[in-house]
Amino acid sequence: MKVVLMLAAQKRLRGLHPGGVVTLSDKRRYAYAIPGRRPGIIVSEGLISSLSPAELDAVLRHEQAHIDGRHDLWLLVARACVVLNPILIPVKRQLEFALERIADAAAKRDCGDTHIVVSALSKAALGPSYPTASLGIKSSSVAARVRWLKSGVSHSNPVHLTVVLTGCLVVVCLSVIQGHHILAAIRAVCT
Repeated sequence: MKVVLMLAAQKRLRGLHPGGVVTLSDKRRYAYAIPGRRPGIIVSEGLISSLSPAELDAVLRHEQAHIDGRHDLWLLVARACVVLNPILIPVKRQLEFALERIADAAAKRDCGDTHIVVSALSKAALGPSYPTASLGIKSSSVAARVRWLKSGVSHSNPVHLTVVLTGCLVVVCLSVIQGHHILAAIRAVCT
């Protein structure tokens, strides 16, 4: 049900913005990516006023990485898999964390300064939870992401990425198989 509500909210929000970066008149601190045919980035005036220009650039690059990487599709599949098989909740959380780290790494690479990204991440983390229509992965541990950014460890190895993506694909396939069994059981009970 949450997936359906998220898709409906995304559809409504797509009609409210023309794509690109949209600033909302709100004193709370937040920024999030809106996926879809006309993807965009929503940023509150509260966040903008709390960031330096370099920090704002880091936030925008982070959100753009979510859009460019189509992280919304990964999350949609993960959320659907959790609906079919709730035992996959920890896998979904790890995927959310990995997607945040990928976006953090992109911001770090594009900005060239870890301290700016860490500062922007810390300031943005003080804000509220995101609307349902956003990618909504703020729950990923900010402290762990900051530690990872400061460690200087790079996980851009293509072999590592291939293994992770293959693992995700296997989990999705297993979830679909499990979903098939659930539907068969429902049909058997109802007939």
